[in-house]
Amino acid sequence: MSRTDFAHPLTAGFWEGAGAGRLMIPHCNGCRQWQWPVKYRCTRCGGELAWKQATGRGVLLSWSTVLRAPRPELQPLVPYIIAFVRLDEGVVLMTHIKDASGQGLAADKPVVCSFELMPGESGAARLPVFSIVEG
Repeated sequence: MSRTDFAHPLTAGFWEGAGAGRLMIPHCNGCRQWQWPVKYRCTRCGGELAWKQATGRGVLLSWSTVLRAPRPELQPLVPYIIAFVRLDEGVVLMTHIKDASGQGLAADKPVVCSFELMPGESGAARLPVFSIVEG
């Protein structure tokens, strides 16, 4: 059974975009501010929000290695890294850093988004994950 409400009107645009391989973030039609976490109205000016595709690029802010899975379906991933990344658009997301052991991670390292099937979810639910950009 799914624990994620993909059809909730507040987050449906995010999940629809993720399913299509696009990182969608609310953007204010009034003040042009990117908005995260998702809200019904812009927290800066009260304006209407519309889903807009983000670049999927940003920098690593902080991270932690998970050694004990919070849900049984995540156990095969242990150990894995959760992190906060700041997108080029300015918003901060909590996410998973894939293909990383924790060695060599550093604040301000560039990251890029990709999408993977979501563990424990039926169908084609996809989750944005980030990788360190080397070089």
